[in-house]
Amino acid sequence: PALELVGRMMVSNGAHAIDEDSLTICGPLIRNGFVEALYPKEARSEWVLRMPTLLWDAARGQIENHSESWFDYYKPETFPELTDLIYPHEFIERLQNIPPLLDSGKVKNLVVRSDHGSDPVEVSGTLAANLDSGLVVVDGRANSDTDHLRLLGPFCAMTRSLPALRYDLGPGESIEPPALNGYSGPVFFILGFEGGLNSRKIKSSLTINLPFPNKSLRERYWRKALNGSRIENLDSLAGMYHLSGSYIW
Repeated sequence: PALELVGRMMVSNGAHAIDEDSLTICGPLIRNGFVEALYPKEARSEWVLRMPTLLWDAARGQIENHSESWFDYYKPETFPELTDLIYPHEFIERLQNIPPLLDSGKVKNLVVRSDHGSDPVEVSGTLAANLDSGLVVVDGRANSDTDHLRLLGPFCAMTRSLPALRYDLGPGESIEPPALNGYSGPVFFILGFEGGLNSRKIKSSLTINLPFPNKSLRERYWRKALNGSRIENLDSLAGMYHLSGSYIW
């Protein structure tokens, strides 16, 4: 539909004052990426508004666990309970304190640091699920110069999801976090133990470091991976090979 038609429809539904023009009414939708204007060189009243296909599917509730070339979307039920995560008891207790901080707005940015063998997506998704939210994981560096991040904020807002931007940084390297138009909730940043974020753009942040599993936790990972199968010398196996959870499971 044309910009003028959409504006008049919104006025007729009582969404705005009658004396507001169509661009004033529809402008926030365009600026925040919920719709895009085709043929922007035409007169504004003749702009044709189009909702990107991904957002149209989200609006119709047709998004299940979903992967695109640039993102992975997980529904809340994908993830386990916090108490089922294989981490030390004291670390689980710390994780349980995080969802209320995110929900209250006291923490707006959560930085999750881990080695390459850990599963920060599982931890991030479980925290998001405790807020009845899904998780959208994006390679922040690969998509920094594309239009994909313009869709991330609206998609998260429409699917009640938390964005998780993943970066693989080198020692001393820092990254400028992108602005997520159309989204005002918490943001997760998944990093290794090297590099960091530009602190001038990161406010009200909290950092957690995923701990390396000790022998007893590695045994739990092996039992999970074996799924009930019997194995001799599991104790020796867990003690001999110092592997992170994702390399076992």
